[in-house]
Formats: sequence, structure tokens, C-alpha cells
Amino acid sequence: MGRIQALYGVPTSTWRRLVMLAALLAIVSSSIAAATSLTATDLGGGTESIRLARETFANGLEDIIDVDNHQLVLQGSDESAAGDSAPGVEAAIAAYPDVRTDLVTDNYTYIFDMHEVAIDGWQSGDDFTIKVYGYDGAVSNLLSTLYCKQDTVDDSNIEGVTVSVDSGTTDEYALTYGIVLARQ
Repeated sequence: MGRIQALYGVPTSTWRRLVMLAALLAIVSSSIAAATSLTATDLGGGTESIRLARETFANGLEDIIDVDNHQLVLQGSDESAAGDSAPGVEAAIAAYPDVRTDLVTDNYTYIFDMHEVAIDGWQSGDDFTIKVYGYDGAVSNLLSTLYCKQDTVDDSNIEGVTVSVDSGTTDEYALTYGIVLARQ
């Protein structure tokens, strides 16, 4: 180290610190690389699954729309679609009216509530498009485009809809869901 100090005029203690910092950065970067390459079988017996968090993109509507009560349920019977064409189903107070795709027996159905953030948050003429995507680990596909509207405003209660989308699969862990909300 004495030669390096003599060559560059940097004290030996500074060189030692730089070498230690470089070693620390190498350890951290190798840990990150290992963590990003893990698969479900790396977790143990291969029966575990990794599910990503659901995300909602409201396209500037975050102040007036809330999405909650996410569920994934096994469909017990066939049900026909409601709200699959614009302007859609009228939002109302809880228990919210259904907006749904055709639901198929024994497929998993992704369900969530979409409602006002606050009383009187939606005004007459607030019509919304609800797009639900399913991500299978490789590709994100549009599962459905549904619609709801607000023609008659209830100034005393939160209004909304319950959205149900057929996953198209009998595998509970096949998809991770994404929601995109927009005005019609």
C-alpha cells in the first residue's frame, strides 16, 4: 500500500476503506442477483407459489374511486354477463349491484368492489370503464372490459358496484390480476 500512496498521494487508510467498500458492494450485488433468480421450486418442495400484489391503475381517478374487498372464489354456477356494454350498470348503495363477465362453473372468479371514496364523490354522468387483466407470469391478457354508470346520485350514501370476472381457468394460482379504471 505504501507504493500506491506514494504514486497517488492518497493515505493508506483511505485505500483500505475503498477496498472494503468495493468488497461490500460486491457482496450486496451478488445477494440481489441471487434473490431475483429464485423460483417457486427454490422455496422448498415445489408446492409453494409466489403471488404478486394486485395493482389498480385509476388514470387520475384515485380521488373519487376506491377498489377493495378483493377475492378469488371458485364459481359454483354459471351466470350471464351484466355491464359488458356501455354505459353499463347503475352504481348504487351496498350491497352493490353486480357488473360481471359470463361466469363459468368451476372456474375461479376474481371479485372486487369499486365505489366512491366519499359520499357524493361521483356525479351524474360519471361513467366508468373497468378493464381487468390477468398475468400468467409471461403475458398480461385483457380478461374483460366492463362498464358502470352514475345517473342517479345518492347524496347520503357511498355508491358503487361489485365486479366479477371469470379467470378462464380452474387453477387458483394461474393468474395475478391488474385493474385499469377510466372514464368512458
